[in-house]
Amino acid sequence: MGEQPIRVLLIEKEHVYRVMARKILTEHYDVDIAEMAQLPGVNEIKNDTFDIILTDPFQQGTDFEEFVSEVRTLYPRIPIVFITKTREPESIIKGFRMGITDYLFKPFQEDDFKRMFQRAIFALHSSQSPALEGIFQVCQQLNLCRSIDRFFYILVLFIAKILTSKKAIVFFKAPGKDQRFELLQSIGLSREAEKAIQQSLIQKPDWLMQKREAITLIDHGDMPPPMEMVVGEQEKFVFVILGNDAIGKGVLGFDMGPRSREFIVPVVPKIEELLKESRIIFSNLMEFLKAREIALKDDLTDLYNMRSFQRLMEKELREADKGKYPVSVLFMDIDDFKMVNDTYGHLIGSKILQEVAEILKKNLRKGELIFRYGGDEFVVVLPATNQEQAKQIGERIRSGIASHPFQSCERENIRLTVSMGVATYPDQTKSFKELLETADKAMYHGKKGTKNVVYVAGESKKTS
Repeated sequence: MGEQPIRVLLIEKEHVYRVMARKILTEHYDVDIAEMAQLPGVNEIKNDTFDIILTDPFQQGTDFEEFVSEVRTLYPRIPIVFITKTREPESIIKGFRMGITDYLFKPFQEDDFKRMFQRAIFALHSSQSPALEGIFQVCQQLNLCRSIDRFFYILVLFIAKILTSKKAIVFFKAPGKDQRFELLQSIGLSREAEKAIQQSLIQKPDWLMQKREAITLIDHGDMPPPMEMVVGEQEKFVFVILGNDAIGKGVLGFDMGPRSREFIVPVVPKIEELLKESRIIFSNLMEFLKAREIALKDDLTDLYNMRSFQRLMEKELREADKGKYPVSVLFMDIDDFKMVNDTYGHLIGSKILQEVAEILKKNLRKGELIFRYGGDEFVVVLPATNQEQAKQIGERIRSGIASHPFQSCERENIRLTVSMGVATYPDQTKSFKELLETADKAMYHGKKGTKNVVYVAGESKKTS
């Protein structure tokens, strides 16, 4: 590009954001800006040459899919950035699949805008530099990721390729000071090594908390004991850190064998360049996942809501079919809850629903899903759990709620019971719809009887 300014096409309907973007760009970059208030037709821009396009495509009456397609025909590798108020995950995903480079949510701060534009400049340079092109292509793949597993899978494979490492491991710690690292995935490790490392994370959870640089070479003598099963006595390990305690943290480890520091040092700048870009993508991913989680959660109980129910349930059943394991469902209803609302008021009723949700969380393991089905009804999904095991879990929940002293505003103890129906896939049902209906019917059998029961579909006997 030499000394030529960066030619920017800024398409923004709202005057205030056009002014903000123009001010930041002209103050901090050598740019030539063309401004438009609406998405242009292909004929309006085909005779111009642009380096970067910044646009809010989600404006009423515009067809951003057609626009992006036309731009990609004219400029196959030009960076396109969405700057938008729309936080709908599927729209952003659709944009990436069509070929956008990045996105920025409105309202934005100056520093957020500058970081976004720096990434766009990097994408522009990457398209012109073979040395950077591989990193840019990986970043494009990372931008498409909508799960932590997929993000780190792509990242660890690329870094392993740079380091020519045949063994790698990924640890992840969710945001929050009380969270602990978990083994997310590994490459080239035996089952025995994985089990030893997982056990070490339970018994000595702090060995991954040691302060390290973003890229650190560790000799065998400084390895924590579990890693001795991964590396040989004369070998070294490279640790790469991404993220932090506030947004989530990944620690990637790569077995370097007996190779010296002199071999590793020359490839560090390439890893650093990748980390510089992937940090921002990772931060965006965690923000996206947080927004999606909020959209899928019930405001009162912080349990999954019914918008998420069918999608998550169908996913669980697909996984069960692949792994050939059962999935059980508990359909739960609070007995005589209307009487509680009528007697103590809806504020106390809402507080009780929150406490019931906490009891459910405390009695279930990671990977077991809890939904607020509606009103005072809850659904619990238990992967890899057969009918007898589900009955035992249901009984534990039932007795926990029955013995819990819920309180009114006058500190009067309120005693509640619940009725539950149990159904298991694929033993009793063959589809998602049948599974839920069968559990629901079993619950109503219990309510018609004694209440305060766990009633198993297909059995005349119930537990209480």
